[in-house]
Amino acid sequence: MLPASRTRILSLAIALLLVVRLAGGASAALVEAHRVHQLLDFPSTLKFAPDGRLFYLETFAGNVMYYADSNAMAPTLWASIPVISTVEHGLLGMAFHPQFPDSPYVYFYHTNPTPYFNRVVRMTDSSGVGTHYCVIFDGLPCGSESHEGGRLAFGPDRMLYVTVGDQGVEANSQDTSTPLGKILRLTTMGLPAPGNPFGPLNPAIAYGTRNSYGICFDPLNGDGYFTENGPTCDDELNFLQFAANYGWGPNHVCGVIPPGTMAPMWSISPTIAPTGICVYRGKTLQPYNGDLFFTSFNQSNLWRVVLSPAGPDQVGSVQVFSEFDEAALDVTVGPDQSIWVSTASSIWRIAPSLLATDDRTAPLANWRPGPSPFTNHITLAPRDGERLRRIDVLDVSGRRVRTFTGPFSATAGWDGHDESGRSLPAGVYLMRGELFSGRQIMRNVVRLAR
Repeated sequence: MLPASRTRILSLAIALLLVVRLAGGASAALVEAHRVHQLLDFPSTLKFAPDGRLFYLETFAGNVMYYADSNAMAPTLWASIPVISTVEHGLLGMAFHPQFPDSPYVYFYHTNPTPYFNRVVRMTDSSGVGTHYCVIFDGLPCGSESHEGGRLAFGPDRMLYVTVGDQGVEANSQDTSTPLGKILRLTTMGLPAPGNPFGPLNPAIAYGTRNSYGICFDPLNGDGYFTENGPTCDDELNFLQFAANYGWGPNHVCGVIPPGTMAPMWSISPTIAPTGICVYRGKTLQPYNGDLFFTSFNQSNLWRVVLSPAGPDQVGSVQVFSEFDEAALDVTVGPDQSIWVSTASSIWRIAPSLLATDDRTAPLANWRPGPSPFTNHITLAPRDGERLRRIDVLDVSGRRVRTFTGPFSATAGWDGHDESGRSLPAGVYLMRGELFSGRQIMRNVVRLAR
């Protein structure tokens, strides 16, 4: 986990202050999710209609599917949209009109075969079937097979926000005359929205992005957030702001914020490929009300972001919340106020029953590796008779660097070295303890340089 500024650490003192600030309060048990639907065809986008239907997109097949209710046995085909299905091309984004179903329109972003462009289209929900395909924003170049962006979300202003990748050309992101490497703001008819900062005919409201694969708005206060995929470094969580330059371009240097650009709320290296994002608002999972959740492709995780009391653009802590057995693609909040996640072939639900503390999880609540921060040695001490099957040490990219196999009924120790005996650098490490039942809890520790 890197400091939100991404500025290169110049001294141990600065590093310690920043790492400890981000590590504070980040410890939490990994939460299990229940697999509700499986054997699906890459459901990259997951959305609930206001009427309760659960929609998902088959990215490479171009199919829009839905379950009549979230627990229905089989999905229904809503529409098939023509797509080119190579690498990151396909059916990529979806959003419901803010007055749906009175205005029964559903919006999509897809890679069209002929003419060969990425485009934003609108369709009509007619008795449970998608009709009246209408192109509302066309001509987005898609010659590169990657960096398409393609996520859609309606903001509190009832305008349509669209993430567009740079198509692999870094200069596009800094050129406000092209929509590539931007976040666009359109009317429901696909026109540049009134008040856009770069002129009345310019659809962009923010630039300097590379390949954002997640965008959302807080349903309570309207604040916007988006995920950003870096090259081999600097995956980001960003606060959406009009006219902001988010720094990606030809002169990008890992860990450095170009002067005059918008710093990310949080960044991480090596990359995890963040995907979908949402703000949880609800009483069902009350402890998480107001938290951000986002998925990551590379490590198949759902992450939880606790915002700082200092403001909605400040991060208090970030931690892995739940793990899956395949790439995690999108996250949303259902009408039942549960958290729903799509992975490469499944849809999952995190509900209150899965968060209940029982005799399998309670003992680990008292497990505290210490001291933290530490330099040469940390004690891994189970307490009150609890028995751990194993302890894994992971770096912030999720890579396992050391494993201790139990059972542990007394104490174990870690000297800050990996399995090969190499001394690991200063930073935040995740200590994952596992009971014999398979239940786990994660604790953050901070290692200082010797």
